[in-house]
Amino acid sequence: ALHVEYLRLDMGAAGTTADAVVLALAAQPTPAYLGESDAWRNVLTVNAMALAPGEGALLGDAIVRAVEGTR
Repeated sequence: ALHVEYLRLDMGAAGTTADAVVLALAAQPTPAYLGESDAWRNVLTVNAMALAPGEGALLGDAIVRAVEGTR
């Protein structure tokens, strides 16, 4: 609605499933949550509007750990 860009992450291309990554992110010491409206397509989303300066790198690191832990 606000024409905010967002990132679509194809978990199939990452070698895992959206459900597994969502659970892994929620279980980290500092939980992270991604958009799940396309999880049925095995895609998670990141809306940049929800990030404060510097949080993108932290979220990226959390996603990498979650993906690596679910393969």
